[in-house]
Amino acid sequence: MTEREQVFVAVDDARLATTIRAARKRVVFAAPGLGQLAGGALADAIGRLGGQITIILDADAEACRIGYGDPEALQALHDAASRQQAPLRRQAGLRIGILIADETVLIWSPIARSVESERREEQPNGLVLEGPATDICSTAMGADGTSTLPGDADIGREPLTLDTLKDTVADLERNPPAPFDLARRTRVFSSRYQFVEFEIRGAQWAERRINLSSVLLNADLPESLRDMLDTQIRPYQEADEPSFEVPYLMLGRRLFDQDGKRIDVLATQSQVLKYWTEIRDHYLRQLAGFGWLVRKDQLGKFRDAAAGFEETLRIWVKAFREHVHGREDMLVKDIVSAIHARIGRSADQKALRELDLEAEVRAGLARMRVIEPQVRIVLKNVAWESTRDTEFQAALERALSASERRGWFEEFTAARERKP
Repeated sequence: MTEREQVFVAVDDARLATTIRAARKRVVFAAPGLGQLAGGALADAIGRLGGQITIILDADAEACRIGYGDPEALQALHDAASRQQAPLRRQAGLRIGILIADETVLIWSPIARSVESERREEQPNGLVLEGPATDICSTAMGADGTSTLPGDADIGREPLTLDTLKDTVADLERNPPAPFDLARRTRVFSSRYQFVEFEIRGAQWAERRINLSSVLLNADLPESLRDMLDTQIRPYQEADEPSFEVPYLMLGRRLFDQDGKRIDVLATQSQVLKYWTEIRDHYLRQLAGFGWLVRKDQLGKFRDAAAGFEETLRIWVKAFREHVHGREDMLVKDIVSAIHARIGRSADQKALRELDLEAEVRAGLARMRVIEPQVRIVLKNVAWESTRDTEFQAALERALSASERRGWFEEFTAARERKP
């Protein structure tokens, strides 16, 4: 099969120029823009074919900027049309290409070269038509020699004046299109890791404290020493840590037995918190002096594990609260008795005995129960400047193996998102 017999073909600037230069009777050309080869061929055809040439372009500066043609081609066309006083026409937003050269019709999808490269031979983006289709297309375009006036044509009804073309060329001179792919005009930095800040709220119940006035807790001390000593009570500090039934976790995931039943275990506060340590050490890497890192492709699993731990923590805290609530009256009584014993040795015992110590202690216990158990996670991107910082690089080498550091960030170019 010869090239002329092909219908679907790859259309590029060179093919357009060859087809235009082969025309002997007429040329009808419509496209968003044109390359330098096609522009030179059209400029030549304006003088060679006289009035038998029709040219319709978008001719907008933005069309050139995104890769639909070259400013040099527009300049060459402008110069040729000026010399021959040839009319040019315009169709704003035109995004299809059609070329009629004598009896050959070439229809193609123009390539925005800021996004894609020119088509190769095995990548067809157009088709060649011979015969009656030429009359149909040229009539629809209002080509010279047809019965359709330009104002009645399907496309190209608006004249493209030389002044408009001159303004476009001037605009492109002031703000020329990128010499490279538009998609590579903006530098982009992408890291495979993110910084993670985390906080476990409402977990450390055994270490929590009630703050009471130093006048009460240190009532039997000289006034000059009262504020120097600790005035806090740890009401839930016990010799033996209490244990409660919670789900058995493996990296934040519940485990089930062979019958599909959830496995529960008795766990102290420190054992529950060890679940989080396992999750942290598995998914995160600590950079000394900088914080914790997580791989982006592990982020979903890390969040799922954190959610599993949070649920388990809530179960343990609920059981702990029920445990201490059952012995709260005895706890309050013991604390109040201890304070009264100190007040009994105080020079201000008469004034202090009038205070409602039980209410003070119960209010302090109530304040301790406000915070609900929660795993708070905040993500922050690694800054491009960090990749150039020697201290950061040294910390990274200590925290990550060579294989983990390989390709840990990319620096490339991309197009900005178009705003609607």
